[in-house]
Amino acid sequence: MENINNRVDEPSGSRGYKEGVRKKFDCYCKRFIRNAAYDVARTATRNLEREKLLPDEEMEEMISDSGFQDEGTAEELYICNKSVLISDPRLAKILKSLSKRKREILMLSVYYGYSAEEIAKTLRISTETVYSTKAKTLKEIRERERCDEG
Repeated sequence: MENINNRVDEPSGSRGYKEGVRKKFDCYCKRFIRNAAYDVARTATRNLEREKLLPDEEMEEMISDSGFQDEGTAEELYICNKSVLISDPRLAKILKSLSKRKREILMLSVYYGYSAEEIAKTLRISTETVYSTKAKTLKEIRERERCDEG
């Protein structure tokens, strides 16, 4: 009876078995870390692509600081309780038609130069929500522009 128990315990106690388990675990950990690194790189690339949807220079030309613009020709919008004057009537119309959240995300990003992380912290939302809302908003603006032109 004792010999049978020894045989059952022997594979798990043998040096070769333990070495095999260690190698499998080591391989699993390396694969997990490699895939996690790929995910981080892929997410960073995607986020950079989302940021490049609309050149900030174009948007900044249409948005002016309240101290530099004649108040008679500019539209006033409030972003996070701060007054912003918009000199381009087309942009003012588009921004007014957006929801408050979309308008805040877009203006904090373009006008104030906040990063997605800063916007997320300011509005108490996730960074992914910032990226997706900004991308959808810019797509919506482009589609409206195409409809107006065509």
